[in-house]
Amino acid sequence: MLDLKKKVDIIKEDELRVGDCPACSAIISQCYYMVDKSTNKKSRWFACHCGLIFNAQKPTKVYDEKYWLEHSKYSEKDKDSYQYPIRLYAPLAEELVYGRRILIVGRPNTYQEDAFRERGWVTTVIDKNTCMKESDNLIASDFETYQFPQNIKYNMVWFYDVLECFSNPIGALELCKKIMPEDGLIFVSTPDTDFINTRSNSCFIHWKADEHHVMWNKRSLSKHMDSIGFNTIMCRSNLEHRFHSWDNIHGLWMRRFY
Repeated sequence: MLDLKKKVDIIKEDELRVGDCPACSAIISQCYYMVDKSTNKKSRWFACHCGLIFNAQKPTKVYDEKYWLEHSKYSEKDKDSYQYPIRLYAPLAEELVYGRRILIVGRPNTYQEDAFRERGWVTTVIDKNTCMKESDNLIASDFETYQFPQNIKYNMVWFYDVLECFSNPIGALELCKKIMPEDGLIFVSTPDTDFINTRSNSCFIHWKADEHHVMWNKRSLSKHMDSIGFNTIMCRSNLEHRFHSWDNIHGLWMRRFY
């Protein structure tokens, strides 16, 4: 029942400031004030008409041994949910490129790299988790700041539920062009802001104050990928729970070489 005597929440003046969209540079004045149900943390998000939504604060999530142990002891059902996107999308990628060198950016377990290896891909993982130890196929560093050798190129860069966690996803996507050949591929799984309209604000599951920074919809992400020189091969909304995450975008883009 509506309580007409309830006092409104006072919003601080600095929380009413207008921002600029990091993708299209439009002026933004719409905000979401949300609470993460799992942690009760409050957060403020700017929304642009292009479909992009970004957190007012940069990610503060700590990736350490505790995080790794929590996410690497899943059941067979959870393992299947991580490997299902490889079974579904890898055949398409294999038809598009001859090379089989893939860079997997961030992962909470080894399920996806194992699945790619079984298909004959040469896998390299880059992960900033502090418990990671450098090896031949593991780069223990932050993708956004790591200096990649110029002589190594990857046929596909795999962003599975990590793009939204970057401090600068615009720069991360731009970086991909430097580490892939002229026909390289980018796969992205990331929250789809269109689900805010279908699920409602409170039922959208991706309001993670300390983890997520920038979220897109299909239109805004495809438009940005086109602007930096990538053709859209596939871009779809996923609501299936057979994947490890849902209410997100699954997209595959190929570098435009003509």
